Amino acid sequence: MKKIIFPSKNKPAVVIENLDPNQMNLFTVNKKALLKRRPALIGINDKGQRQIRARSEKEMFLPSSIQSDQLTVFSHLQGEHLWGRICFNHFGHFLMESLAVVYYLKRTPSFKGKLLWTMQGTDKTSLNKWQTELCSLLDIKERVKIISEPTSVESLKIIEPGFMIATSLIKEQKEALAVCQGQPPKKGKKIWLSRSKLTSQNITNALEIEPILEAAGWELYHPQDHSIADQITHIRDAEIVAGFEGSAFYLFMLIDNFQGTVVCIPRYGGLNGNLDLIKQAYALTLKEIYIPYEEVYSPKDEGKLQRHMNYKVKNIEKLTAYMLNF
Repeated sequence: MKKIIFPSKNKPAVVIENLDPNQMNLFTVNKKALLKRRPALIGINDKGQRQIRARSEKEMFLPSSIQSDQLTVFSHLQGEHLWGRICFNHFGHFLMESLAVVYYLKRTPSFKGKLLWTMQGTDKTSLNKWQTELCSLLDIKERVKIISEPTSVESLKIIEPGFMIATSLIKEQKEALAVCQGQPPKKGKKIWLSRSKLTSQNITNALEIEPILEAAGWELYHPQDHSIADQITHIRDAEIVAGFEGSAFYLFMLIDNFQGTVVCIPRYGGLNGNLDLIKQAYALTLKEIYIPYEEVYSPKDEGKLQRHMNYKVKNIEKLTAYMLNF
């Protein structure tokens, strides 16, 4: 296994020998790199002499099982570019992980290279609508390049991510993502982030609470029906934003100094560690409501992770009464 040398924030360089190819999807040697969307390639162009690839899709997760093989490099990028890792087709993970090095683009105007992404398990070569809108809001749309074929890079800059899952969120990254300021809350503006239109990872009896909240003056809001810009504009002056835990809560990464109250109902276990990082970094007033659930199984759920299951609130009446006190 070749050693990979990364720039580090605290040291001149850090050497890593056991790299998870699912996370990084590249290796570098002597500042040369070969990038390929997963699952095919996990290796490097070793001084132009040989390439390394997995023998099977399964083995891409086993760094010790690689073998030498020939693979043609289809394109080459001149100059220095920034490794953006994987472009996730998931709102929360896109904000947290795919955009984790945006802070460098914002704080280094002298850097003129592209932000390079490989797509998450797909043959797509372009961003979808909401990803494109988010990149436009961050003013990086023209800086992005999707790597969809084996590509060598003259010089690839690899920096520490500004957001590391459930671990850290640096100030520079927070400042880079916050595209608008929170506004003084409008009294009585209460927004319920509804998941009732979603087909998976849902609360099966959530519809029992929503009509009651609506009758009490809450607005039932379906984020996926609105543009990201509209979501930000609508939420930034709310008095209360509440709902069952989900990707919609990561929208607060785009709002600096949100002045209202956020009420999050975790769907399993405790509060997601990533939301806790966001709570601390953005100084959110975030309240957590813990209620008992039961998992709702169906044959198609066989083998799913716990967080991907549908759930049912055991005492929906108690939760409803609690929410009406806000």
